[in-house]
Amino acid sequence: MEQHRRPTANASPKFLLLFRVPAKTWCIANPLARPAALQRDIDSLCNGIVDCSSIQPGGSCYNPNTVADHASVALNLNYKNHQSQQQFCTGDGFITVSNPCKNMVHSKPPCKPSCITKGHR
Repeated sequence: MEQHRRPTANASPKFLLLFRVPAKTWCIANPLARPAALQRDIDSLCNGIVDCSSIQPGGSCYNPNTVADHASVALNLNYKNHQSQQQFCTGDGFITVSNPCKNMVHSKPPCKPSCITKGHR
């Protein structure tokens, strides 16, 4: 016969917290990250993990030609290739729910929406 334990007066209740996941998210370079760390992220991701042809010279996302902007493109491509799963915003990336082209700290001139928003969900 199976016994069931009764909750005690000091037992802590368990709650299931439900929250809405924003419809659009991006993985971009952390503005506080060091350029050398961002370059390592680019090198790692562009070594067969994501197609980085767009951030190569002559590519559609080459300009603005900054390590931070190139890292944002590579980080976001990896993130989107994995259906925006949090664990794939790697290295020095962070997830944002704000459109990075409207709020990008490091882009001058402003980022191209087609570069950073590819594949947004």
